[in-house]
Amino acid sequence: MTLTVPVSLRWLGDKPLVAMARIDVAALDRTFWDECTKGARVHEIVALDDMAIVPNRPRLSGQIFHMTRCGSTALLKQFAALDRTAVLSEPMIFLELLGQELPDQGLAALRTEKLMALFEAAFEPLATRLVVKWPTLLCRYASILQQAFPAAPAVFIHRNPIEVLASIEARPLGNVDNMAAKWRSAPQAEAPAAAESQLAGVAQLLGANCRWLTRTAGLRSVDYQRLPEAGWQHVAPHFKLELAPTDIERMMLASRFDAKQPSALYENDSAPKQRAASANARHLAETLIGPGLELALGVASPL
Repeated sequence: MTLTVPVSLRWLGDKPLVAMARIDVAALDRTFWDECTKGARVHEIVALDDMAIVPNRPRLSGQIFHMTRCGSTALLKQFAALDRTAVLSEPMIFLELLGQELPDQGLAALRTEKLMALFEAAFEPLATRLVVKWPTLLCRYASILQQAFPAAPAVFIHRNPIEVLASIEARPLGNVDNMAAKWRSAPQAEAPAAAESQLAGVAQLLGANCRWLTRTAGLRSVDYQRLPEAGWQHVAPHFKLELAPTDIERMMLASRFDAKQPSALYENDSAPKQRAASANARHLAETLIGPGLELALGVASPL
C-alpha cells in the first residue's frame, strides 16, 4: 500500500505550497518523518491557503514537546505500537512553515491546521488517531500549535539537563553548526551572546525552548525518570486514548527495546550519563538550561 503524504514546503511569494509524494507504508517503520519520505518523488503541489479542511477525518490525539535526548522517541514508539494509531516523529515541514514567523498568529495557526489536515487525510487508510512528536525547535511556537489544535492535549518530556548535554557531548546533534541566533533567543529577551562552542549554542537553544513553553496553557510534564510506565499510565489517558489490556501489553513490549537501536534492550542510562558529563556540560546545564526548565515546570504541572 502507498500513502500520499506531505514532504516539503515551497513558497510562491508569501503563499505556502505543499509538495506531496507517494511513499510505501513500510517506510513508516523508520524513526523520523524525514527518513520516512527520503527519496520520495513529488507528484502533486497543494496550495495551502486554498485548501478546505475536510470534517470527520482522523484527528490529532496528542502532542509531545521535548528537550531532545530525553526519551520522547521511546514514548512515541509506544503509541506507534497501538492499532489504528499513526505517529509523526519530528516532521520538519511544520518548522519550515512556522519559521516564517507571521505577524498574524491566527493565519499561522490556520495554515498549521491545514497542513496537519493533509497528514490526517494521508493516514486515514491506516489510522483513526494520530500522535505527533514535534521537533524540539517547535517549542518556540507552542502557543501557535495550541491555537491550531485546541483539542489535542500536549505533554512536555524533560530530563536532567546534565544528562541531556552528556548525551549530546557523546553524539552531537546534527545541523546546528550554522544555527541562526533567533533559535537561541528566549521570549522578551535580548539577542543571546555568541555561543562559545557548539555545545553552548545547543544549551542556549534548549534553555530558550523551555522559556517559550511558559506561554502555553494546559501543558503537562513528564520526567524521563518516570518512563516507560508513564506512557500507558498517564500520557495515554491524558491524550484521551482508551487502552484495553492488550494495548498496554503492546506499549510495554515496545518499551523494552531501545527506540533508536531496536536490536538493543532499553535501559535507563542516567547514572552513566551523570558520570560521563564534563565539567563544561555541568556548567552549561546549570546556567543556560536549568533556569528555563524551572520556569517551564512551574507552568506545566506533572502528569
